[in-house]
Amino acid sequence: DAEQAYERAEILRRFWPGSTDARARAAFRQLVHVLRKDLGADLIETRGTRVRLRPGALRCDALEFRALAAAGRHEEALDLYHGQLLEGFQASGLPELQEWLEGERRELAEQAARSAWALAEESEEWGDGAGAARWASEGVQLAPSHDAGVRRLMELLGRLGDQTVALATYDELASWLDRRREIDPSPETQALIDVVREGRERVEEASS
Repeated sequence: DAEQAYERAEILRRFWPGSTDARARAAFRQLVHVLRKDLGADLIETRGTRVRLRPGALRCDALEFRALAAAGRHEEALDLYHGQLLEGFQASGLPELQEWLEGERRELAEQAARSAWALAEESEEWGDGAGAARWASEGVQLAPSHDAGVRRLMELLGRLGDQTVALATYDELASWLDRRREIDPSPETQALIDVVREGRERVEEASS
């Protein structure tokens, strides 16, 4: 949370690991000076040993995204989600900061996937099969390693009679898992794809 108060010692440890306490404090004072000069003298508030950004001082799309998703405004939330947090940035030499960044990226991506699935379920309830498939596909793209999400999409596509896309979705998951983790899809997902293949074969035989 950008407006949460943090202990100064925690900030120094996260951003200047390995530095002496004196050097870290000097670097922190310089950073605060630059931020106040460029973004406003009242940007940063301090109270004792705790530091935070003044509430409402800066707009943060990640915070807005979380707030919209929590309020059930999933389509608006997804409009704000444009990929990884701080895309391309790596906190080289700052292991605690890098660990925090990776955790935030995972959490935001998973929330985006949950929002997409919420919209898929809502679309299906309204009888909008095409919309449900579109949102479900987005949910899978946001969390490509989640077998459960892939199975849900395959089941949805099966109900819509689109076995070809269901098979392609499975192939994409299998390729992703092999490339990134060198593992196969779960037995549950493999069993479901067998059912989908059998269904398509029956349809092809009946039409031939």
